[in-house]
Amino acid sequence: MKIRKRLLELLLATDGLPGWICVGHPDPQDELQVSLETSSGVLDIAGNHSIVALKPLTIALGAENADLNVVNGSAARLVIREPSRNANGREPERTLGDIKLRLSQTLRFEDAYVCLFQTLGGRNFCASAIHRESTYLHERWKMSRNKDAHNLRMIPAELFSMWIMHHVPRPVCLVSYGGVTHGNMFPMDLLGPLSNGVFVLGMHATSPAIPVWQDAARIAVSTVPLRYKSAVYAMGRNHREPFLDAATLPVPCCQSKSFQIPVPVEALSVRELIIGRSAGLGSHVLFLARTQRVETRAREPQMCHVHRFYQQFLIRENRPLPSM
Repeated sequence: MKIRKRLLELLLATDGLPGWICVGHPDPQDELQVSLETSSGVLDIAGNHSIVALKPLTIALGAENADLNVVNGSAARLVIREPSRNANGREPERTLGDIKLRLSQTLRFEDAYVCLFQTLGGRNFCASAIHRESTYLHERWKMSRNKDAHNLRMIPAELFSMWIMHHVPRPVCLVSYGGVTHGNMFPMDLLGPLSNGVFVLGMHATSPAIPVWQDAARIAVSTVPLRYKSAVYAMGRNHREPFLDAATLPVPCCQSKSFQIPVPVEALSVRELIIGRSAGLGSHVLFLARTQRVETRAREPQMCHVHRFYQQFLIRENRPLPSM
């Protein structure tokens, strides 16, 4: 089995890396340029977009009235580029991937718009054609053999588009709610800030926390350092419970300033949110929230996920992201 595994790694050129890499980044929103491009123009959406559902793969972005003409344009695509690294600007920016999009719906949330796009396939330029297509073929084979009824079974083209989305480091945050003896805390990565102070979260539709969030409408989102990786992964099992005792958590906690929600003592930042709306998106439920308070506590590379293709691209450039 070890020989077979090693041969497969050589064939797929994995360099011994898993598909998803846990990395640290001090400011993931500033890593790359991200734009929405349609027949009507271009919008800069770096720091203003998030994956919010996996089946169908759905991307949310914030928009104002002036942006809607571009949002509603035809031939929409999301493009991820690396800016020129040459101080004189002589080295051109590089396109690392693009994804065709279809606008599925636009939600009004107070004075803001949240535009939801589904993906129609993409192109990943962080790997050679042979490396990319052999990996795609192997992934399709694995998905065809997976008979686990609990598996989400993403459509291959949407899974590969999600890999492109993970050229941008996606923070893994600890989301908490309730109180010290009757609350919960678990990791989430389908979340992020949009424009106009809107924050979105995509919760798996089977989560027992959904009715709690819809009723209480108060949650906290904490960014955490990369060294929290083991503890964060261990808290994944907390998704199965609506409530637990904060004393059982594997990290020391304190209370958030406004809502007294348990949050990690060593959180890099704590964002307290008021949930105002939810909507079903197939595999996930979208929550739209307003930020009540943001507390920045420390400056340290925060825990994020990227796909192997992007980390390998950085390795070839001799500038990989720190990983665990």
